[in-house]
Formats: sequence, structure tokens, C-alpha cells
Amino acid sequence: MPPLVSVIIPAYNSRAHVARALSSLERQKENNLEVEVIVVDDGSTDGTADFVRSRFPLAQCIAQNHAGQAAARNTGIDAATGDYIVFLDADDLLCRGCLRSGIDALARHNADISVCLCLNYVEGKDEGHFWPLRQDQYPLHLWHSNISPVHTFMCKRPVFTSLRFTDLPACEDWFFWFQCGRAGFQFTCNTDGMAVYIHRREGLAQTVGGQRTDMRVHLDVGRHLRQAGGLPPEELFTAAVAHLAGALTCASNPKQHHTDNVRQLLQEAEHTLGLALESRDSARRPDPADPAGLAVQCHILQACALACGLPGEAVELTRGIRVLGQHLCPGINDFTDGKQLHAAWREAFARTAVPPSVMAQTLHAHFDSADLVVPAL
Repeated sequence: MPPLVSVIIPAYNSRAHVARALSSLERQKENNLEVEVIVVDDGSTDGTADFVRSRFPLAQCIAQNHAGQAAARNTGIDAATGDYIVFLDADDLLCRGCLRSGIDALARHNADISVCLCLNYVEGKDEGHFWPLRQDQYPLHLWHSNISPVHTFMCKRPVFTSLRFTDLPACEDWFFWFQCGRAGFQFTCNTDGMAVYIHRREGLAQTVGGQRTDMRVHLDVGRHLRQAGGLPPEELFTAAVAHLAGALTCASNPKQHHTDNVRQLLQEAEHTLGLALESRDSARRPDPADPAGLAVQCHILQACALACGLPGEAVELTRGIRVLGQHLCPGINDFTDGKQLHAAWREAFARTAVPPSVMAQTLHAHFDSADLVVPAL
């Protein structure tokens, strides 16, 4: 029998644009591939469920009281019967061949979770840019921040045997993938598939407001790190370096955080720095010629660059970060030169990421701009 992919769409007052997402799934159907579409209507008041049932009768539509995206995704997981599970927000879409490429990537690398490429598109401006996806080392990078939008992931069914999304105002997908990494599931990069993340004007303000939840997830990730006593020294050290850079990144944007939030994030960075310094001597120094070593070097370079802009009262934090930098990046002579450090970080990041030329090739092969138009039904 052909493999069955369950695609779960949480929908809240999505009647105006859900047809675009559902139409993109109709284009996924190929020989030797079956698609089960599950729309979870999360208490909509605009007739979303009636619209889906009348215009897309092959989609299973489940109605529930409004409980948020995490709960809607969990409802869809419980109803899914597929060998593979994918999540798609109601205003986004998958490019042609995306589901097939995910299955092929999982089989090729014997992985549990694949992550495809993503085009970020701003509706109304006719412009977009690629999400900067890392090539590998996803469990490590998830100590830092989210690695990709939710609709770029494809999971084998066993991933959901014991894991579900946590109810958060935002960033619930990051925390879920972080938990997958901690549970030992294997990730792989799928450069043959692409999703489109559509930023609608009415959604941008909600996105910016939701990013403040970033802090809460960073603090939760830090709690997991401090309780991870069973981690080998090398893994504890590299996780602490990645989380340190992530906390500093979150704290560096004052538009997203109140002063008290920044204070909490800097305290989180101090705690994490302590773990990194404690585990440094018992951990083997990462080799930047190795993908894992390059990933760690990338994170410490970012931390050192951000440390150059920390307030004066964070002098001890700054000093400790530079000690780590000297340990991991002996080729850097001046750890007070923020411009040089930022350039070194950008260079290292580019080496860890999928090349833009590869993304462009996949875009040209599978994306049609006509797919951005919401079908008139």
C-alpha cells in the first residue's frame, strides 16, 4: 500500500484563506502517496468549518471550542491515522512535491523527523526571502532557538507516542521540537521540499507580540539544561554554549522585551555561562572542521559579538563569555571588536546553513507564484 501522510491544519476564523492551504495539499497527491487532510476548527465564528465541509468534502473537519493552536494540533494528532504527520497553518502552503520529498529524505537518512526549506512571503508586498535553515545538528541548535516554521517538519508516527504540544501563547512548536531532540529522535534536512510561510498584514502584530513568549521558552529550555545531569560533558558543554547565545539573542532586541524581561534573560545567560565554564575542562574542545564543532563555534562567536553590546553592569558576564571565546576560537585576536566578531559569526553561520543557491534551485523547481492566490470558490 502507498504511504499515508496526515496533514493537520489548525484553523481559527480562517475562512478567507484556508482554501489556499487546502489547494496546495491537493497538488501533493501522486501515485504511491495518499494524503489524509484533518482540519481542526478551533472555535471559529466565521463559518470556517462549514466552508471546509462544503468546498473540500474529502477533508476531515473536527470542530472544538477555542483552545489555541497547540490544543488544535494535539486534537489532530489524536485523529490522524497516517504513517507520517505534517502540520500546516491555515494561511500557509506546501510547494509541489513537498510531502513526497519528506518521505524520501526520512528513508534516505533513516531519520524520524525531516525539515524542508521555507520561503517567507509578505502578503501584499510581493516579496519574500528564504528562512536560513541549518544543514544539520538540529538537537544542538534547538538549545539556541527554533530552527524552522512548523509546516517544514515531517514526523514519523512514533514521534507522537508520548509527546504532544504544550499550550503556550507562541513558540509552542519550538518547545515541541526541542523535546523531540531531548527524546533522542533523529532529524534530517530535506533540501528537495519547500513550504511557504505567508505573513499576512493582520497577523504581523500578533507575531511580534507572540515573540515575547520567546523569553518563557528560553527560561524553560534553561531549566531543562540545569536538570540534565546525565548529559556527557561534551554534550552539556555544547548545549550550554548554544543556549547562552540564544538567551543573549533574545535579550538583545529591546522592542520585544520589557526591562525586567531583559534582566531575567541576562540572569539566564549568567547561569548558563556558569554551566559552560564548569564543563569546559572535562569536555573535549570541539573541532571546527567537524559539523558539530563548527556549530558550537558559530554559537560562541554570536555570543561574543552580542557581549560587546551588553550594559556596563554585565561586566562579569562579558568577561566570562570572552574566556569561552578564547577557548573555542583561538584564531580570534580581539574579543572586544564587535564588528569583527559579527563578521566571523556570519561567516560561520553561512557554513552551517543550506546554501542560498540550493534553496533557489528548489524554489524554481517546485514553486508557482500562482499558488499564492487564494482560489475563488
